[in-house]
Amino acid sequence: MESGSSSHVQQVQNPLNPLGLPQIVSIGKSFIVTGNVMDFNENLLKLWYDRMVDFESLKANDFDVEELFINQGWKRYFDMLNGPIFTKMVKEFWMKSKVYDDLSARVEKEQIVLKDPSLKGKSREEMGLKAYNGTEIRSVIAGLDITITKAHFARLLCLEDRGKKIYDYKSKLHYREVIKKELYGDESLVGKSRTMKDKYVVLFKIFISSIMSRRGGTDTISWEHKNFLYFLLKGTKINLLDLIFETLCKAIRDGNFKRYTTIAYPRLLSELFFQTNLVTEERAPMLDAGFLTRMSIKKTL
Repeated sequence: MESGSSSHVQQVQNPLNPLGLPQIVSIGKSFIVTGNVMDFNENLLKLWYDRMVDFESLKANDFDVEELFINQGWKRYFDMLNGPIFTKMVKEFWMKSKVYDDLSARVEKEQIVLKDPSLKGKSREEMGLKAYNGTEIRSVIAGLDITITKAHFARLLCLEDRGKKIYDYKSKLHYREVIKKELYGDESLVGKSRTMKDKYVVLFKIFISSIMSRRGGTDTISWEHKNFLYFLLKGTKINLLDLIFETLCKAIRDGNFKRYTTIAYPRLLSELFFQTNLVTEERAPMLDAGFLTRMSIKKTL
């Protein structure tokens, strides 16, 4: 998929990912005609924006917090947020997306065996099935078979699959008492975000605006999110890769099974589509003072 070009426009060479991402399109596949997986009208879709953060303005107002995120190794992620969203492509991807996990892989094999019992005990390859190496997000864009894995985001964002997995802390009690004392001046107000100490309120706002976006009320905060803030300020390594991929998978499952109409990480998905050449971006070149010499208005600049 390419956009037109002329002498008056320039293709944008994205400087954030010179890593040569593996393609998300299955090579050699013929065009696929398929209906939507999401059981609602595309016009109902809403974007949960993964918003860029102006750390300099926060610093100028006494909240110098950028270093906390840089120390986690997330600079590329926050740099990536400053870019376009390819809305039409993201929506088409979302309407046809589903999560293919361990259960899906097992059910697929069982269905093959039901059709041909002689294949029982055979490998996926022997059954004529695509290899499965872990959870995948599958979709179709313009008839092209799309497969996205955690490894794509690891390469795109230069993230390692290690550190504290925030979803594990929904029920873990280990840090709760120390977190209460760290985040709140008044421990009787533990369930509210606005009653946290100011620095944690700022960090939580960044979290729900740029890392794990959400709509609706912002005054409640879960234990997973409290653990995130605590680990962030203490410099404990957090597994951002796992958090992003699991949140994206959950949002797709919620769309599939609960008919939720919100798209998670539209900017991140747009960057992945751009870096894997599903879409190109072009911008007109900037007008600078160079024309003054070309028009003989000035001899030198």
